[in-house]
Amino acid sequence: MPTSTFPSTGGAPVDGPFVTSTTDATLSAERVLTDTASVTWDFSVAGQAKATSTSGAPTDATFITQTSNSGLSAEQALASLSTGIAKVTTTTGVISTVVGVASAVIVFPGVVTLTFTDGVLTGAA
Repeated sequence: MPTSTFPSTGGAPVDGPFVTSTTDATLSAERVLTDTASVTWDFSVAGQAKATSTSGAPTDATFITQTSNSGLSAEQALASLSTGIAKVTTTTGVISTVVGVASAVIVFPGVVTLTFTDGVLTGAA
């Protein structure tokens, strides 16, 4: 069973695994949080250490989102599509909507064939 050393004046053990913002000569096992190229630490609020990532996914990459996002510049928001069956163009990856189609056949080789006729979608293996 691990033991801890308490200061003679009382208080927290000096050899406990504390997380600190700077080194402390009175502690023997503290872990100091330091900024890196991708993470910065904010200690402005007492009793709190807030990590902020300075890197992440590129904001100009193509993302598919449910709704548009002002932090992205090249996303395709599904909310901008009209209601219908989603279609992906394989050469570009662009998603569009199939609407106003009286009939269509969608084949998933070896899995199922979906047939859309007069607003009814049916499937057969």
